[in-house]
Amino acid sequence: MGNGAGGAAASDTVGATAWAGSPIVFGAAGVSADGGCFAFSLLELISLVSSETRKIHNPPAQGNSVSRYGEEGLRKPATAPIQRIGPRRRGVAAGLPKVAGLLASRVVTGSGYRLVRLKNGAHSVHSLAHGETFHPVIGPVAEAEALYVRQLRLVERLQQHTGEFVIWDVGLGAAANVLTLLRATRDRTCPFRVVSFDRTLEPLQFALEHAEALGYFQGYQEPASQLARGTGQVEFANGRQPVFWAVQVDDFPSLLARFLHEPYPRSGVSAERRHSSQAQSAALCRDAATPGFRVPRSAFPSPHAILFDAFSPATNPEMWTLPLFTNLYRCLDPTRPCAMPTYSRSTLLRVTLLLAGFYVGTGHPTGEKEETTIAANTLELIDEPLDHQWLARARRSNSAEPLHTAAYRQDRLRPETWEKLQAHTQFR
Repeated sequence: MGNGAGGAAASDTVGATAWAGSPIVFGAAGVSADGGCFAFSLLELISLVSSETRKIHNPPAQGNSVSRYGEEGLRKPATAPIQRIGPRRRGVAAGLPKVAGLLASRVVTGSGYRLVRLKNGAHSVHSLAHGETFHPVIGPVAEAEALYVRQLRLVERLQQHTGEFVIWDVGLGAAANVLTLLRATRDRTCPFRVVSFDRTLEPLQFALEHAEALGYFQGYQEPASQLARGTGQVEFANGRQPVFWAVQVDDFPSLLARFLHEPYPRSGVSAERRHSSQAQSAALCRDAATPGFRVPRSAFPSPHAILFDAFSPATNPEMWTLPLFTNLYRCLDPTRPCAMPTYSRSTLLRVTLLLAGFYVGTGHPTGEKEETTIAANTLELIDEPLDHQWLARARRSNSAEPLHTAAYRQDRLRPETWEKLQAHTQFR
C-alpha cells in the first residue's frame, strides 16, 4: 500500500551478468551501480524477453502519450520507462546477448522498488511487486500539492483552526504526500498530528536512499529517517509548527475493524479524559512500527483530513472495498469536519464512498487527469458535489457496483444498490 518518495540512476548498472547452464539459460544475476544485487528466474527472463519483443514488433504510435490511468480513472499496472542518468558503464555485459543488456537497463537494486524518471524530469519510485509507479504523471510533489494541499484548502483551514489538526495518511509509501503538506504549512502555528498507515516501511527506506534525486526530503530527512528505522513516532518543529508524526505498520482494513471495537472519545467528553488519551498515545505509538502491534484507537484521534493513496484496485482490491470505506467513515467524528481526496475518478469508487456514508464530489485535476474525487462528512468541504446527472450516468455504467470483497471485478449496479444510492441525502 502506498504511492508517493535519489542517488544512482535506475539504469546505471555495472555489467556483471552471470549465466548458468548451456544451452538453456536458468537464471541471471548482477550488481547495480549503487551496489545492489539483482536476480532473475527463468520465468522472469522469458517474461522480460517476451515483453521487449512485443515492444519491437508493436511500437507505440509516435506522438501519443500513454496514460497510466484506466478509462474510468483507476490506476492500472504499468511498467514505467527507465531514463538513464549519465552514460552506461561498459563491462562484461557489453559482449553478452541482447537480453543481458535489457536486464542491465531495467534493474536498479535487489529491493522491490526502483527509481524512475518521469516525462517531465521529476523522479519517483516504482513498485515491482504491484507494477505501479508512485505519482506516475507529474511527480510526487506536484501531485501532492494539487490533490491534497490545494484541494483540502489546508492553508486556509489552518488559519481558522484552533487546537491540534489531525491528518490520517493512508498509504505512507515514500512519504511524499506528508512532506509536501508539511512544507506548505510550516509558517502556521497550529499543531500538526499526522498518523501514517502502511503495510511496510520499505518504500520509505528505499526513497531515503535516493533522497537527492527525489528532492522532497530536504529539511525533513532526519525525522523521516527515524520513522524508517522503525521508531514508530517522531516529534519535531516544522518552522513555527509543532509536529507529532506516528506510523502504524499494519494491514489497514484489519486495523480499522479493530478500531471500531474500541471507540475513541469524541467531542463533548471531559478535557481531562481527552488529555489522558492523548498523553498515552505517544507511548503507544513507539510500538506502532511493529507489524501487527495492536494499538488501541485512542492512539489515533479522528482526523480532520485523510490522504487516501493506496495502489489501484486491480493490484490492491482490499483497499477499495465497501466494508473498508464504511469502517473508515465510522471512525470519523461527526462533529469534526473531515475531507478525503483521492486520485481516482471511477464510478465504482464514487458509488462505494456514497454507500459508505460520505458526501462525494468532483475533485481537482492533476496532471493528465481532468478530475479526481473528494469525499467528506459534510457538504461544506466539497465545491462540486455529484448531482443527478452523474447519478444517471452511474446507473448506465458497466463498472459501478462496489467491491464487497477483496476481489477486483467490474459490474453494473445491482437493483438494491441503485435504491440505496437514490436514498442518499446528497440527492434528495
